[in-house]
Amino acid sequence: MARVRRGANARRARVGDVIKGQYKILQIIGSGGMSRVYLASDLQLTNKMWAIKEVDRHATDPVGRPIEQSLAREADLLSKLNHPNIVDIVNIEKTDDFIYVVEDYVEGDTLDAEVRKEGPQSEEDVQRWMLQICDALGYLHEQNPPIIYRDMKPKNIMLHPDGYIKLIDLGVAREYVDDASRTDTVAFGTEGYAAPEQYGAKTQTDARTDIYGIGATMWHLLAGGAPPMEFPLPDVRTANPNVSEGFANIIARCCKLDRAERYQSCEELAVDLERYEELTAEYRARQAKKVRTFAGCAVGAALCLVLGGVCLGVREGVITQNVEYQLQIGDSAVRSSDAEAAQEAYLDAISRRPADTRGYEGLIASYKIDGEFDTDEKAQFDDVYQTNLEQLRNSSEFSQLSFDIGQLYWYYYAYGDAGDSEENQSTRIKASASYFETAANDVSFPDRQRAQIYNGIAQFNTKIAEAMRTDSDSDEDYTEYWGYLTQLADTIDADTNDRVRLDSYELICNALETYLYGFEGAGISQSEVEDLYQVAYDGLTDLEDRFGADDAEAEAQRVDALSRLSNQVRTRITTVYAGAVVGEN
Repeated sequence: MARVRRGANARRARVGDVIKGQYKILQIIGSGGMSRVYLASDLQLTNKMWAIKEVDRHATDPVGRPIEQSLAREADLLSKLNHPNIVDIVNIEKTDDFIYVVEDYVEGDTLDAEVRKEGPQSEEDVQRWMLQICDALGYLHEQNPPIIYRDMKPKNIMLHPDGYIKLIDLGVAREYVDDASRTDTVAFGTEGYAAPEQYGAKTQTDARTDIYGIGATMWHLLAGGAPPMEFPLPDVRTANPNVSEGFANIIARCCKLDRAERYQSCEELAVDLERYEELTAEYRARQAKKVRTFAGCAVGAALCLVLGGVCLGVREGVITQNVEYQLQIGDSAVRSSDAEAAQEAYLDAISRRPADTRGYEGLIASYKIDGEFDTDEKAQFDDVYQTNLEQLRNSSEFSQLSFDIGQLYWYYYAYGDAGDSEENQSTRIKASASYFETAANDVSFPDRQRAQIYNGIAQFNTKIAEAMRTDSDSDEDYTEYWGYLTQLADTIDADTNDRVRLDSYELICNALETYLYGFEGAGISQSEVEDLYQVAYDGLTDLEDRFGADDAEAEAQRVDALSRLSNQVRTRITTVYAGAVVGEN
């Protein structure tokens, strides 16, 4: 049991106290035998909140070692890491009697608290959370040297209201030592969740130890309570008969007493989590034949370790369906125009690494394959994007992703049966507005000028209908819109995509037809209008030649329709400006 030798004048922090002149305690959000956790505001950073762990500096762990050593190890490990699903330690402050560990504040509650409030969790939620855990632990296991977490349990997993999770408390984590004779001399972990080898066995814990902890954690989440402290762990369906056979099989394999029979990596576990509904009795029978193969893998892993390779139970050279592999599959599917396969691969990659923008960019590419971003695809994309938005905002590529989403809506969104009408185009443009605004507001975004053009046009289309209805549209509105249209025309030649060119010419023609009186009233001259019209007309003429082939019949028809529209616009320009001249006389 831990011991505390606190100084005579020692006092824990209280609400209202300021630690080291910077962190103001707002409330207690957790407590234990040796520590408390506070919510604190940063007096030096406006609106920034931290979680601060207060630990008795003189406390000792169960084997008599100063708890300060554990905190130092945790801080050292976390300083080397950068993963969206692992909490960051940003500072450590010390007094004579206490250590204050300043960490990211994760809004929400632990998964343990979720179970206590709601009971057994849905398989869909458990799948989503554990895929994030697999990605986080896989990241730890890939470090050099690998980091073994050793304390996986629902109390150490924070759930944000947006659905993403954070792994907390690396106090008992350790770096894997490349030494076949090395053993863990002290038992660490939590009873019920700790693997058998964590109970003082003469062996070294490794990645498969953490996989056992994932299995026990899933048992808790699906059963609605902590797993029993016994080996082997009973079938989860004894606690909750409604758990599917597939999930029960996954948990059973995670929690095998023999490490060689468990999943050998987090990537391997993630593959089965993605398809847990397929893991029936028939599947289990097929897998039973592979047990000896997995045992052989363990022998091979040991050999790799002796030779200096960190294999962690997975044979070097075996292709696993990790993030990079799934992205490769998706890219290949896009090149072969297999939209369904591409989307499946990219969604898998996103589930494993939600903050990596490449999966979302791949989805965008897959939606363009058939030339249409339909409402079902929109719902699919919105689901993963909104779920992971908080993590994506921290990505250095977020502005680029926002710009690309904006273009997806602008050029490809098909919300109904309006086809390529002016109504359809206006709806597409309005839907893109918020994404272009994000990119346009980033001063460091390389393509910011184009983002500003798109954003300006989108904002005009969003506001102008109401302004015209209330007679509040102004010359300034049309002058600004005209500026964006002419800038758009200047960028068209830089786009090699004929669809982009076609849509831009359509936008110009629609604008000249719809808002010509507004442009004339704002002082835009007839010659300026005719010059812009000529850009669209010449572009459409060029596209007529490109889309004349039979395999582009639909696009050819669209070009033909726009050519007729351009002729109407020519006549309208003459009429409007002739009327203006007559009126002036």
